[in-house]
Amino acid sequence: MSRPSTSSSTKIEDVTMHNAESVLHTFALLKKAIDDPESVSAVFIRACKSQGQLASLELPEFGIHAMSLNTMKTYADNNGKILWTQLDAYRKTALKRHLQHARTRTNPTRGSKDYLEGRLAVVERELQQKVNEIIQFVDRYDELLTLSRDHARLSSTFEAKLKRHLDKYIYMDKCSGRSKLRIIDGGKHG
Repeated sequence: MSRPSTSSSTKIEDVTMHNAESVLHTFALLKKAIDDPESVSAVFIRACKSQGQLASLELPEFGIHAMSLNTMKTYADNNGKILWTQLDAYRKTALKRHLQHARTRTNPTRGSKDYLEGRLAVVERELQQKVNEIIQFVDRYDELLTLSRDHARLSSTFEAKLKRHLDKYIYMDKCSGRSKLRIIDGGKHG
């Protein structure tokens, strides 16, 4: 039986080293994904959805190269640092952490800064709407009083009713600190 040439032996050793390093880099990236879910790419997270996708993942910038699932399992169990069961458990945990992080980002937890800022914005918006409604009501009421003043000139009965109305709600002016409502006639307060 002939011995393999040294060049083919070197190629096999290179592939072996290449695959072993890829498994270790994958494991390191899984740890990073668990510790900081935002730090890894969406491509890596999608690959974590299944064992086969993770094995066939190609990320040369991280030293991760595609291989078959059985090859990945073999290199994981034979490297002395990790086992396939650990790698698979980290894959599942990384996926779970990423989903939790995505949910937290869209729906912040109660009491978190993002949640409180969101609630504050909602309350401020609602408050501003109420203030705008009050301002519109006051403007309409002022217009009504102006029209009433014009009509009171024509009817002494209506003038008496308008005076009673203004006297009835005079307490509101005292509570608000504003000057009392007056009918303005020709630029003079009456």
